[in-house]
Amino acid sequence: MGLFKDNITVDIDDNYLYLVIDNITYNFELKKISQRLYNANISDKKKFVLSPSKYGIHWFAIDEDLSISALLKMQTDI
Repeated sequence: MGLFKDNITVDIDDNYLYLVIDNITYNFELKKISQRLYNANISDKKKFVLSPSKYGIHWFAIDEDLSISALLKMQTDI
């Protein structure tokens, strides 16, 4: 069983990564969390996978991994 069970969704745009966990939305400014993501094109940004255990997010085209727990330590509620 994953850290967040099934209660997590992920979205991304040109400047922000959004996580919704248990109906709480967190946003993360890409240039503060990953220069690779920030500099990537939107098509590659949208091609991510959530790990089966829901501990992290991976972008194959960008070769980037982010830990959800680490992101939540620097959280910004919106």
